[in-house]
Amino acid sequence: MPNIRSTLPSRLRQLLSGETTISPIKLDSEPPPQIKAFIDKVIQSPLQDIAIPLSDFQWEYNKGNFHHWRPLFLHFDTYFKTYLSCRNDLLLSDKILEDDSPFPKHAVLQILRVMQIILENCHNKSSFHGLEHFKLLLSSTDPEVLIATLETLSALVKINTSKVNGSGKLIGCGSVNSYLLSLAQGWGSKEEGLGLYSCVLANERSQVEGITLFPSDMENDCDKSQHRIRSSLYFELHGLNTQSTEESIGNSNSTRVIHIPDLHLQKEDDLVIMKQCIEQHNVPPELRFSLLTRIRYAHAFRSPRICRLYSRICLLAFIVLVKSNDANDELSSFFANEPEYTNELIKIVRSEETIPGNIRTLAMLALGAQLAAYSASHDRARILSGSSISFTAGNRMILLNVLHKAVLSLKGSSDPSSLSFVEALLQFYLLHITSSSASGSNIRGSGMVPTFLPLLEDSDPNHMHLVYLAVKALQKLMDYSSSAVTLLRELGGAELLAQRLQIEVHRAIGISGGNDNSTVYGECSGYSDDQLYSQKRLIKVLLKALGSATYAPANSTRPQNLNESSLPGTLSLIFGSADKFGGDIYYSAVTVMSEIIHKDPTCLPALLDFGIPDAFLSSVLSGILPSSKAIICVPNGLGAICLNAKGLEAVKETSALWFLVDIFTSKKYVLAMNEAIVPLANAVEELLRHVSSLRSSGVDIIIDIVNKIDSFRDSSSFSGSSSLEKVNESTAMETDSEDKGNEENRCLVGAVDSVAEGISDEQFLQLCILHLMVLLHRTMENSETCRLLVEKSGIDALLKLLLRPSIVKSSEGMSIALHSTMVFKGFTQHHSAPLARAFCSSLGEHLKKALTGFGSASGSFLLDPKLIPDDGIFSPLFLVEFLLFLAASKDNRWVSALLAELGNGSKDVLEDIGCVHREILWQIALLEDAKLQLDNDGASASSAEPASQQQETSASDAFEQRLNIFRRFLDPLLRRTPGWSAESHFFDLINLYRDLGRSGGIHQRLGIDGSNMRLGANNSTTSNASGTANKKEYDNLRSYHTSCCDMMRFLSFHITHLFQELGKVMLLPSHRRDDSVNAPPASKSVASSFSSIALGHMNFGGHVNSSGSEASVSTKCRYFGKVIDFIDGVLQDRPDSCNAIILNCLYGCGVVQSVLTTFEATSQFLFEVNRAPASPMDMDDGNVKQDEKEDGDHAWIYGALASCGKLMAHLVASSFILSPFTKHLLVQPLGSGDVPFPRDAETFVKVLQSMVLKAVLPVWTHPQFTDCSYDFITTVISIIRHIYSGVEVKDVPSSSSARIMGAPPNETTIATIVEMGFSRSRAEEALRQVGSNSVELAMERLFSHPEETQEDDELARALAMSLGTLKLTQM
Repeated sequence: MPNIRSTLPSRLRQLLSGETTISPIKLDSEPPPQIKAFIDKVIQSPLQDIAIPLSDFQWEYNKGNFHHWRPLFLHFDTYFKTYLSCRNDLLLSDKILEDDSPFPKHAVLQILRVMQIILENCHNKSSFHGLEHFKLLLSSTDPEVLIATLETLSALVKINTSKVNGSGKLIGCGSVNSYLLSLAQGWGSKEEGLGLYSCVLANERSQVEGITLFPSDMENDCDKSQHRIRSSLYFELHGLNTQSTEESIGNSNSTRVIHIPDLHLQKEDDLVIMKQCIEQHNVPPELRFSLLTRIRYAHAFRSPRICRLYSRICLLAFIVLVKSNDANDELSSFFANEPEYTNELIKIVRSEETIPGNIRTLAMLALGAQLAAYSASHDRARILSGSSISFTAGNRMILLNVLHKAVLSLKGSSDPSSLSFVEALLQFYLLHITSSSASGSNIRGSGMVPTFLPLLEDSDPNHMHLVYLAVKALQKLMDYSSSAVTLLRELGGAELLAQRLQIEVHRAIGISGGNDNSTVYGECSGYSDDQLYSQKRLIKVLLKALGSATYAPANSTRPQNLNESSLPGTLSLIFGSADKFGGDIYYSAVTVMSEIIHKDPTCLPALLDFGIPDAFLSSVLSGILPSSKAIICVPNGLGAICLNAKGLEAVKETSALWFLVDIFTSKKYVLAMNEAIVPLANAVEELLRHVSSLRSSGVDIIIDIVNKIDSFRDSSSFSGSSSLEKVNESTAMETDSEDKGNEENRCLVGAVDSVAEGISDEQFLQLCILHLMVLLHRTMENSETCRLLVEKSGIDALLKLLLRPSIVKSSEGMSIALHSTMVFKGFTQHHSAPLARAFCSSLGEHLKKALTGFGSASGSFLLDPKLIPDDGIFSPLFLVEFLLFLAASKDNRWVSALLAELGNGSKDVLEDIGCVHREILWQIALLEDAKLQLDNDGASASSAEPASQQQETSASDAFEQRLNIFRRFLDPLLRRTPGWSAESHFFDLINLYRDLGRSGGIHQRLGIDGSNMRLGANNSTTSNASGTANKKEYDNLRSYHTSCCDMMRFLSFHITHLFQELGKVMLLPSHRRDDSVNAPPASKSVASSFSSIALGHMNFGGHVNSSGSEASVSTKCRYFGKVIDFIDGVLQDRPDSCNAIILNCLYGCGVVQSVLTTFEATSQFLFEVNRAPASPMDMDDGNVKQDEKEDGDHAWIYGALASCGKLMAHLVASSFILSPFTKHLLVQPLGSGDVPFPRDAETFVKVLQSMVLKAVLPVWTHPQFTDCSYDFITTVISIIRHIYSGVEVKDVPSSSSARIMGAPPNETTIATIVEMGFSRSRAEEALRQVGSNSVELAMERLFSHPEETQEDDELARALAMSLGTLKLTQM
């Protein structure tokens, strides 16, 4: 059984828009196996032993996604709720000392450590929940727990430095912000002598002196006083009537103060002191956390170690608070009390001799957090603008001097705190360089280059991450400032970069360099994972910096002296050992080569002497790495080499461009291509556009890709699918791009293999075609490339590939169809004829197969839910629908060529389309009739499943609603929206098809039939013993049946839309300029063929079923309603005008008369089936509901009559038919037929009105007319109104004779004319004709056009109005 057919998923939309890749196997929807295994291990462990499986956790995964870790975090929530939520010491309750069990410190610290690691390495953290547990943890009196909690919160609210300048999304901490504010305030304000700097410095001095805080012989009374203030508890209770004690001083009845001096001398712990305060002062719960915080800070002076921990807590709390998205109020309050807090931090940073490195590092991180929040949020920038974050020139120089000293102090230093401090400084300045703030702009112009250059010579492997930050800062600085490039080169920085790159590359590939530094690396051959990752990042950023260093607009000389530089040899080594470095480094190396050539094309001979282009071409020929970056850069590198004649010759001789065949048809590249396809297609298009000599071979390559993909069969003959080529294990140098937002990932390329192996052959084939469509879409925009593809028979090869049944009915079939429309739209008018010819040939072939299948079916109900759909019939129909979708898509440039082809050499294709369409409409009518019968049977048999029936009905209604949306989008009469580009149209179309897919696709997944029918209903009584396999087969059959039903509906719509597009092209001159339309022979032929199709539809009486009886009347009525809707849809050119060529042929072939005859017969049948009231007693309330039920039962009659009425209303509306540009097409026959034509267009309209009136009057005068439905009566009244309004030629303003349209008739003017004895209708008509509200002009018009005898007409109109009013009253 073929795969179920679904509509477009969201993968292609993101693929084309350049967003992150979504593969068919939905890699982001399920966690990787390694993550899932770890989570399961933790969850399966006993809750009380949760620390055991967490103890050895380290980040060993690829790019993190927080959604993958949600089950683990939910498990953590369970632990917190079990062991923390009921603890009195954390809730700060009255029983604060009465917990039964000790605090589980070890387990909590392990959980917080794991949470911190995960949050630092994941995105999508905005969905994090569980902040209420952090409020409890912040109430702990253990400083280690506090620090771990704040570090975890810091990881949660971490701002990605690559997404600042207002584009980063900050995460809020909610109710935790008030706790953070209390902790960030530390010991007190600077005005009270309790500022952060003074408290930290006092604690460090006490440790250095090695004495007690307050010795009796202390000489400095001022310091003694300050120490006493810092260790004293002073807490105000506002608005409370508390009992004063020996340790409390009450100033008033509304304010009480808790004052406990020398708290550091008390031996009790924090909770005991807190318990005493609660009991003695009746502290309310909302103030207890603030009180506990004051107790903790004052009591911390009992130990220098604890005091230092609380210094870290104070800084960490500020860091989290400043980065929390919803802490604006708390920050405003904080800076209102501490306006000089930034200067306090700078003082701490400067105090290198008295304050330890970890405190200085946190102070530097606090400065960086302010800057990151300032750049990422406008609201936060407004709050921080007054906090001295916009550093003065003096402060900038101070920090630069600190950085310079810190860099110099690194030599021979292994102190981790020193490394962390330098790293924080470098991250701060890197952020400052990329910041859009005024201070960032100022610092770009300062002398930072000499400060960073010494780090390039630092050969300590432990300092590699610092070298990386310095090089990255230099690279960003050069990107922003050309003067920095000049300064760097003057100071020899470019050569330093090249030398450092050479050292790292040699180290990576195991080559001993001549530099002395290589001996240091030789001693460190066993690099740790962190050092290896730092080396990968460093090589990549060195290449980027060298690329930036080649740009110097003020210098016209060569960017570098290649003969003296080590860069060429290093690039050759990277190209020669690309598998050792990975795609990112390879991409950067190719980019550097390209930039050198583009800046100075004359240097290419020198590069050829160094062998750089040859090494690059060899790397391409030996096989591109399965990396999106590596794939994207190759066309750009080839384009740069082709700027020189020798380079172009080398590219041709090596046939390097043929690498495209491998990456488009090999399974190992499929995932990388998902991300690379759009930029790759753009690069290939640019290469073929600029290098014309490669264009012919480029087209040959594209055709070869098409043929190779087409050679893939449904068996196992996929390239690289049966035995997937393994990536060389030495690709461990692969690094993630910075877009991942996490530079701490340790990702290896080898992980691609396990993912690619999970892609089935069918998915691989679909992705290959989708990637090919993207490439064709971009390259065919060039007319010369398009011409070559046509000449080389590429269209035939492409259609052969697209029309494989396995593709059309696959899950990605509609995706491919949608993108194919964009490919074919790229064909210009000059190259459209071959496309139209190939299209018609292929379409005719599959139409013949479909007609053969219909003939063998002998008119049976093919969509019977109790039967298995005949694949011999539906398989070619799927292909026909695919082709018609390509042709019927809007704004196709080749529709004109298609019109010419169908009107000349492919007339038989139109006839076959008509025959297939007739069968399709008949099958849909049978399906709707069977659906109604099943619904009635189900309702009469049992009412036990109203919910399921309602679900199916709502599902069907949803499908119809989405189909109407789709129809309005593609219908040429309803999509007159200016300013749409082809790309925006395509993405809108994708979204609409995705909505449709939610209707059909969800039904398939849930086993709900979109047609409200259950396939194999007679099997509903089977027992459960049928087994899972039978149920799955049953579901597949039902899903395939649903797909066939949907396909029939869409095929009918596509045929209608095809004729609409052809009709639009017929009248194209009138749409573009104000002149008359001439009907060319092709237009006449197609219009005549359409009329013949319509007449054949109307004369079709249905098939005889298998029992030998004719179809029911309801089926025929439904069928005729759909036929007339089809005719009416094609007849309309615009919502307010018709296609005169189509109308001419419809009238000449007798289609109009056939429609009127059908209306008469159907209306008379309606009167026969309508029950006439037998007596006045039948009109009671109970029978009103019965009448309404009968109206619903006769919906199939009213549906056909409504379709007829809509078409008839168009036929009698003179403004709809007559146009100055097309009315001359109505005076002589354009097609075959014996119906005589009137002498002019106005008479033509009158003839149509007479024909319609003749058909309507029997209905109008029928005694049961008033018993019909309200909609039917309204339709008839509308027709009568159009008829008796006369003939009015639409006045379209033209460039030659513009006419200002008059104002609408004024009621006062109408009343004046009516008072003179004229009827209201004649008064309105006269005012419309004169185009103004002038009574004189209207009277002149009335006297010059005497009224004919219209007594019967006026009576009829009065009757119509009265009938309409009567029916409205009854409703």
